[in-house]
Amino acid sequence: MAERNRKKRHSGKSAAESAAGKMVPLSLAVALLIPLSEAYAQFDLNCAQALRFGSVAPCGGVGGSITITPAGAISSKGCVVMMNTPKQALCTVKSYATSGTIQVKLSAKKTVVNGPGTMDVKAFNIATAGGGPTYTFSSTALTATPMTFGVGGRLIINAGQAFGAYSGNLMMKVTFTP
Repeated sequence: MAERNRKKRHSGKSAAESAAGKMVPLSLAVALLIPLSEAYAQFDLNCAQALRFGSVAPCGGVGGSITITPAGAISSKGCVVMMNTPKQALCTVKSYATSGTIQVKLSAKKTVVNGPGTMDVKAFNIATAGGGPTYTFSSTALTATPMTFGVGGRLIINAGQAFGAYSGNLMMKVTFTP
């Protein structure tokens, strides 16, 4: 009997090799269940320039607003003095897919910037002046990566706004659809 066990041990693969051999086909089967489009759904998002309203001051005790379009056009309402040039945010999304769509969406319709006081930033637009807080790149655009787009918005300056530095954050969500 001892000789029979010895033959089994030396005649075939070890238990570890047999188990490893069985795991490889299972792993391949699992990998093949993942659609190929998901494998290409990788992308990079980078916002190299933040949305900056610059130095502003209310005048005459009246508030106002500054609007920046995604293309960088600037307008103001009310009594607001701009002391330097506001800038739209500039972002780039690079896709590794050649078909499907990529949707870029801001996480909120409004955000608050904080400093010595608070101010609202709202009316966000991505890529176009009337585009709103969501923009979708088509499959045609995916082949022309990287795709650069601007983000604009409106800063509301309250009457009697406290002077000082203000800052805030806004999250951006990117979704790939095959």
